[in-house]
Amino acid sequence: MKLSNTHILVAVFIVLVASFVLTKLFRSPARSSNIQAAALKVDTAAVTEIRILRNSATDTTEKVLTRNDRTWRVEQSGINAAADGYAVSTLLESLADLEFDRIVTRNKEKWEDYGVTDESGIVVNVSGNSGKLATFVIGAPRGGEAFVRTGEDDEVYTVSASVHSTFGRDFNSFRNKSFLKVPKDLVLRLDFRYPADSGFVLERKDNKWMIQDTPADSAKVESFLNTLRSRNLNAFADDFVPSGDPDLSLVVSGNSGDLETVRAWRQPDATWRLASTVQPDVYFSDSGTRIIADLFKKREDFLAETN
Repeated sequence: MKLSNTHILVAVFIVLVASFVLTKLFRSPARSSNIQAAALKVDTAAVTEIRILRNSATDTTEKVLTRNDRTWRVEQSGINAAADGYAVSTLLESLADLEFDRIVTRNKEKWEDYGVTDESGIVVNVSGNSGKLATFVIGAPRGGEAFVRTGEDDEVYTVSASVHSTFGRDFNSFRNKSFLKVPKDLVLRLDFRYPADSGFVLERKDNKWMIQDTPADSAKVESFLNTLRSRNLNAFADDFVPSGDPDLSLVVSGNSGDLETVRAWRQPDATWRLASTVQPDVYFSDSGTRIIADLFKKREDFLAETN
């Protein structure tokens, strides 16, 4: 009986040893690959350029983000623009902590199935002053995960689907959309310049807002100033070239001089093109939004209602 028990214990031991060896043989490559992938996390302080090529039916042009000191710019198809700080920060955060969840294949022939070929995925090249820092291809998401292949490695990993949306933005999504940034407490004068002498000046005198000698409604003025504090526009008009003076202008001034100037040109199709001194060389399109109505008020809009 004792001999039988000994044989059983030896057999169990052999099975455990065999299981351990098989686990090392078949699972260690995955673990090793994940360790290598973790080593690809990028030191974002060293990044000076990010190239993103999204191969899709609607977007096949490379976007290039470059850093000069602390300023980022983005370029595509010859258009070089200031980059959106939040969009760049999101990219850098993803690069700093790109977590790979699991391996789905080590077979190069399966790349197409996961959309991680150079021809089907989002190809990302990250560089610094010392040269190339990272290269990877992002495949289209399925459910809550996307797929990533790094460099020339055969392995394809799963990552959060948010990685695809972070790097898959279109060109305008990477651009700085700032249009108005007016510190309202510094505003003393609003000069509305319209055609045919229809403009007027709203000015603060002795802590009261006046249109010439007529008192303005302080609540209405306060509401208007709030619209000037911070405003972004999303529709860029890169092909627009002004052919003359603007049709409408708003000059916002304080004690130290002009704080902001907004200019607007009416187009033959009744849309508008706008620019401000926040980004003086960037033109925006207004084709149905309320920006024109919100900014270019009439005199009556600031007067108290009468019974």
